[in-house]
Amino acid sequence: MSGRIKIDVAGLGTGSVELPAAVGASSWFGPPSLVDGQFRDRIRAVLDAPSGLLPPLAQMVVPGDRVAIALDPSTPRWSDVVGEVVERLQAGGVDAGSTRVVALREVEDRSGRLPRGVEWTVHAPESREGLAYLASTQGGRRIYLNRHVTDADLVVAIGRLERSPLRMFGGGWTREAVVGPWTVVYPGLSDAATRQEAEALVEQTSPKGRTGSRAGCDQESREVGRLLGTVYQIGVIPGADGGVHDVHVGSIQDSATVRRAVREAWRFETSRTFDVVVARIGGGTPSVGWTELVSGVLSAVRLVRPGGMLLVSCPMQDLPGPAIAALASSEEIRPRGALSGLSQAADYALARSLSDLPSGWHVALASGIDRETVEGLGFIVLEEGKATAQRLIDAAESCVFVDRPEITGVRIAEEA
Repeated sequence: MSGRIKIDVAGLGTGSVELPAAVGASSWFGPPSLVDGQFRDRIRAVLDAPSGLLPPLAQMVVPGDRVAIALDPSTPRWSDVVGEVVERLQAGGVDAGSTRVVALREVEDRSGRLPRGVEWTVHAPESREGLAYLASTQGGRRIYLNRHVTDADLVVAIGRLERSPLRMFGGGWTREAVVGPWTVVYPGLSDAATRQEAEALVEQTSPKGRTGSRAGCDQESREVGRLLGTVYQIGVIPGADGGVHDVHVGSIQDSATVRRAVREAWRFETSRTFDVVVARIGGGTPSVGWTELVSGVLSAVRLVRPGGMLLVSCPMQDLPGPAIAALASSEEIRPRGALSGLSQAADYALARSLSDLPSGWHVALASGIDRETVEGLGFIVLEEGKATAQRLIDAAESCVFVDRPEITGVRIAEEA
């Protein structure tokens, strides 16, 4: 069709939908990405002049040092970042054979993506042989980390800098939390039990600042960083189409400037609401679960006019936790009463938020979640291979697309 753009959205029809070009121009695909020359200039500049009190990377090592690069391989252009890091380590006298990448997970076809001589290890949280005791935190938790990290003279952490999906703080949802490379080291490279506990805790309701909240997990991450010694942090703000919007280097975990940059980059402002909103949750990230789904729905539905339709693509198949399952099995639509006695469930805060979702909007979901659960939550199932979504888009008087609503701050001008 002339004057239209195609967007790949898993599950909405045959894997993509078409929007009028004018709709695409006013939609949200994420902040702009740096082109290749701009990216290389930026990463080199920040490595040579990091924020805070850290010196350039080449000045932080001496010949004979062992360096561990803690890597989240979902970071955009991670291989280019690693290449620039290794180049500066070699300038400081560290040969490639003394540098090891410790990745959170394996990646497909990494052949040729690592500098020659650099070692590659995939973290195995279940393997006691691959873990080493670091120390105990002030709260009494015994910290075990990947042995290559604890044995290193310098740890370089590389990860995404982005808004955290909605978390519960002190009785209210917040989108101010920012996740970054500090979480790659801890809890990312810790033991399996610690990682599972951390994933559960950030979805629970607990007073701000206590262990069990996002703030509590961040505080523990800072403490582990201090116990480990110098951790050189490289944070990449994702851009549109899987690119890089910006890069920050240094002691960035406590940087208000960096957190503000992340929030401003991933903010979508519009002057109106719409009849139909198409939301793609997850983008190209490998891990999408109920936290991302609930957060994305809560964010994107604000763009829908009362009585309008939210079309959601979310590539996940996770079974619901006990609280969300209780909502879905109720005879009513998402009643708060169905959550009675489940306040200690890991997904209670997510379920409570779903129960508060007003009934004035229609939500249609394309995912791998079973039909009974989707319909039990009051949502419509969008079936693969049918053109339902495209027909709704074509019939709408107004429409907008929003990518990764789970980490996007939505602002409507009339609310200002």
